[in-house]
Amino acid sequence: MTPNAASAAPLDDEDLRLIEHEHARLELILRHLLDTCSELADARSCEGCEREKRAACQGRLPSFLHDLMDFVAEHFEHEETIMREKLGHASDDDLRRHRAAHAALLRDMSDMVAACTAQNNQGNTVQALRDLHDWVRTRFAEHARHYDARLIPGHADDHHLKTHRGRTT
Repeated sequence: MTPNAASAAPLDDEDLRLIEHEHARLELILRHLLDTCSELADARSCEGCEREKRAACQGRLPSFLHDLMDFVAEHFEHEETIMREKLGHASDDDLRRHRAAHAALLRDMSDMVAACTAQNNQGNTVQALRDLHDWVRTRFAEHARHYDARLIPGHADDHHLKTHRGRTT
């Protein structure tokens, strides 16, 4: 069940800026992920890259995954705090559903990080990067449509996660 977007009052300017800044930061993180591998759009494996380039990509991925998980957890905490403290008139059921969606996304993301780490350890960093990018873009856009649009009406349709593998819209 999707929360009722009409039940929430608009965010104040400060909260709106914070959420929009964090959503823009996630887009930037995804662009940086794309920039990590110059062959991301075309390569099937890392075999075409020189050994130094493969080592650099493999070395960057673990810290990237850690930073991404930390950022997402912090962002979800900000959203939940705003819902709880500043949109108090919104139903407790809306907050519970949104929090449950965040928890599920974090669990699934942890599984994706583990899968990417395994791929990276096997020397297939390009596939790990591709899978991570596509997963984050798809799952977070879906979350924005179903949950974040309640906080920021029109936000999910306007610009959330428009970074696509190989190009930015």
